[in-house]
Amino acid sequence: MFLFIYFRIMSNRCSAPVTLFDTIVGVALGSVLGAIVTGTSLTRGILSLVVLLFFQFFTSLCSSNMGATFERIVASPPLVIAFRGHQLDKVMRQHRISKTDLNSALRKYGIWNIKEVECVIIESTGLFSVYKKCDFPDDMEPEVLLDIKAYRKLHENHQANGKDKHECSNDSRDDDIAGECA
Repeated sequence: MFLFIYFRIMSNRCSAPVTLFDTIVGVALGSVLGAIVTGTSLTRGILSLVVLLFFQFFTSLCSSNMGATFERIVASPPLVIAFRGHQLDKVMRQHRISKTDLNSALRKYGIWNIKEVECVIIESTGLFSVYKKCDFPDDMEPEVLLDIKAYRKLHENHQANGKDKHECSNDSRDDDIAGECA
């Protein structure tokens, strides 16, 4: 009952794992609840629940109020693993992402060929986000993508070199730029 009240009072963020830390707290809460049900001390179980929920609340509060500095400690930044029709091999190797993983994500988004892709991002939750070139806005900047450091640097590099935003990238420096930001 205590857990239900906590989740009801707090925002929807509590029930959606936003970061790896949230997922770990969710698993730990399940473990503590299982221990309480199977006979572990009720007092010890409730104390454990309170500590876990406090840490979850504290980290989410700090992330929302302290911004990027604290968020980097709790959550890994999004990874750009493909940019403008080209997979970024160094980043994929560095983070142990196989071509099979990338192709699986592309198939889920209905992509026939990587050349159709503006970028593929692995979010801090581990989920893949795929953006198609044909969906790239002509009349505005892609604000949600430019918020990602690696994408912003790659985008700026292409603009500085006079490349069209729909042009496929074959620049070997893209791997290095994205790798520095990962």
